[in-house]
Amino acid sequence: MTCRRFASAAVITIVVLAAAGCDRPSGPPPHPLHGLALVESDLPTGITAFRSNESQYGTTVTGGTAEPCHTASRNRERSRDGAAVASSSAMKQNIWIRAEVINVRLAMQNTNVELACDGKAALAPTPEDMLANPPSVLEYRTGNGRLAAMHGFVDIDGRSVDVFLMNRALWADEADAPADTVDPGDFWKVFRAQIAKVEAAA
Repeated sequence: MTCRRFASAAVITIVVLAAAGCDRPSGPPPHPLHGLALVESDLPTGITAFRSNESQYGTTVTGGTAEPCHTASRNRERSRDGAAVASSSAMKQNIWIRAEVINVRLAMQNTNVELACDGKAALAPTPEDMLANPPSVLEYRTGNGRLAAMHGFVDIDGRSVDVFLMNRALWADEADAPADTVDPGDFWKVFRAQIAKVEAAA
């Protein structure tokens, strides 16, 4: 009889401990876009200062810009507030490279902001192999036609790809801006690499 009591107590103890183990917290959930930021090998050769990050947009307050820029910016910010973002960035000499994935659809809002707020922005032709889901690609040129920046947007299954290459000083038309312009080949390499990574995860 004593042995049976001890055996029963042991079984109860094991069951209680197992149940307690099931209730232990398993840690925070992974970032919604984990693994979608480009890695260094995805970017053009010769880059420096590579960084990658997984974060989240906060709440943005639209500044007092003129119309139609104000409304376009406000609409974009309302869509983007609280969204998760995975990004990577680097420098190639004087060209800043940034690639982002956001977990909401933003291509239209981003395009509207650029066209409404930046007089230099002009839509570039879409490559034939991308016509099934055409992106918006904008070019920004100086007064004498030098390519200071390229910016591309496309939505893929509820996520948005945003890739930007820019010579900051050239884009701002600074008098002593470095001479190097954005290489369209570098832009399309980064843009296509980010699109491919998001498509593979869809």
